[in-house]
Amino acid sequence: MKWSAYNIFYELSNGGFILYNYLTDSAMIMMRSLRSIINLHKDKIDDLSTIHPDLYNELKSRGYVICDDVDEQTSVMENIRESLNSSKKFDLTINPTLDCNLKCWYCYETLIPNSKITLEVLDGIKSLLFNIVRKRKLEELNLSFFGGEPLFKTREVVFDIINYAKRHCELQGKRLKLHFTTNATLLSPNIIKAISLSQLDTFIQVPFDGGRDEHNLTKRINSAIGSYDLSLKNIRHALELGIKVAIRCNYTSKNIGSFQYLIDDVSKFPLECRDRITFQFQQVWQDVPKIDTYKEIDNIKMLLSEKGFDNNLEGVGAISSFCYADFENSIVVNYNGDLFKCTARDFKKENRIGILLPNGDIQYNKKYEERKHSFFNKECGECIILPICTICSQRRYESFDKECCPQPISEEEKLNQIIYRLKSLYPHYV
Repeated sequence: MKWSAYNIFYELSNGGFILYNYLTDSAMIMMRSLRSIINLHKDKIDDLSTIHPDLYNELKSRGYVICDDVDEQTSVMENIRESLNSSKKFDLTINPTLDCNLKCWYCYETLIPNSKITLEVLDGIKSLLFNIVRKRKLEELNLSFFGGEPLFKTREVVFDIINYAKRHCELQGKRLKLHFTTNATLLSPNIIKAISLSQLDTFIQVPFDGGRDEHNLTKRINSAIGSYDLSLKNIRHALELGIKVAIRCNYTSKNIGSFQYLIDDVSKFPLECRDRITFQFQQVWQDVPKIDTYKEIDNIKMLLSEKGFDNNLEGVGAISSFCYADFENSIVVNYNGDLFKCTARDFKKENRIGILLPNGDIQYNKKYEERKHSFFNKECGECIILPICTICSQRRYESFDKECCPQPISEEEKLNQIIYRLKSLYPHYV
């Protein structure tokens, strides 16, 4: 037997230790004397079977000690691949249009005015949905709408797809969940009511650019009117009808401090809405972070904690969850039938991984195969945070030829990521 490569000791304030295995997420509290015994025999761990048989058996049963012939690194990578290839869930994202009623300066997409799904592509999407929900092992379909602004001149198409998906999911006994990424200016009471009446588990993500003044500088309905108050009003109505909302805070070094005003405004919503709101912070990709930016983030983090809002300002980086695009059963269908894996890149033809055929079949190209085989590189197997690393497949693919980590962090920061995971999972111990 041998000591797992994914064990760490974390010292407690009372002088004791937690032995934590971040592959199995198993934690064991022990006194200093036991740690000393383990450290003395870690290289010949089988000696513990006679020195302290109870401790040895506990370590073995909980995965701290493993068989000599186990290649942990290879096993971890195989398990990750197996998880990402699960056939129980399918994530289908549809871009009804790449047009938008707002023109945000930082948008990475090339907007295409008057673009809209054709009847041929719509029929192909319905055939694809039909094929997906008939899969025997499928349990859940996540249907998302992206863009462009998905509700801009395409509302009839969106609800046609939703109704079709709902009908066939019900016939096949599959769960259906809805997701919208929208600026919420077109999220009218009638649309919100229609979504609510569908009785589907629905999640809406709405981007904001700070408090009222800062937001309205970027997201304007016209030259005289900003979108802040309208979007906030529509979000509140959605929350009151039971729809979950993620407020996506696109921050820069200039606007980060103003999000306190957005948080204050959202705090005025009815208390019953509170559990349906999350705040998600994402730095605008063109922005260069400054030292003061991180100070402001700490202030925002404290305010969110005081207000009781869920947020993603902890646990970012290596211990976040896998991106939807990492999963094999995940596809983005553009309005013209082009297929992609990632919504965080421009929808150009040279980036597509295939096309949707009229009969609902998918015709993949070479780029799809290249991406599929670029998830792990040489550095991955040697990295101590391999079991908890969730750097997205898009970034892995774009840096694969370099054979290095697409998001390099120091060994100290890797250890911090592991410890944060421990504290998140076992807050009553740490």
